[in-house]
Amino acid sequence: MIHFTVFGGTETELTANLRVCFTLFGGTDILRPTLARQILQSKRRSRSEGYSGRFALRRRCLAVTLFGATSVRCPTLAEEFVDLKALLASETITRQEWDRAVSRLSEDESGAEFVTLTIFAGFGVEFPSRSDEIDRIEKHAEMGLINQREQNALLQMAGYEPKDARALLTQVAAGS
Repeated sequence: MIHFTVFGGTETELTANLRVCFTLFGGTDILRPTLARQILQSKRRSRSEGYSGRFALRRRCLAVTLFGATSVRCPTLAEEFVDLKALLASETITRQEWDRAVSRLSEDESGAEFVTLTIFAGFGVEFPSRSDEIDRIEKHAEMGLINQREQNALLQMAGYEPKDARALLTQVAAGS
């Protein structure tokens, strides 16, 4: 799939089908899915391609930005946690699959799924700020998606590096 932004601003989700993101005189926000969603997409893709071995989490996407800006926005801890909790509860993924994925991703968290070409432009990966993390955790708690114990644990993680937070998320989800 190719995503075009010309003389404007758009937002799109990073999926396995997104191959090229082209921005000309505009801005594009690419929303990176949670790790749980990446694992789920990868498992589906592996099954549809008839591959039963180890599945790949990421495919490369070419981001071409001319006279504009492209940013990759990463999910918050609350979003990561709610998706992980749902997948583990439904037994869609196993704890071992999650642990392997965290281990593989911790090797490179810098946006390695992108090959970029920028001319008079900018490209960046944006991690949520501590205040954004706290806000999303509180909203998820208000909606009943996380309980008080989980909320307290997530609030303590706000501001951690993503690779460290994913390992801690596993511990919190295991205690749910």
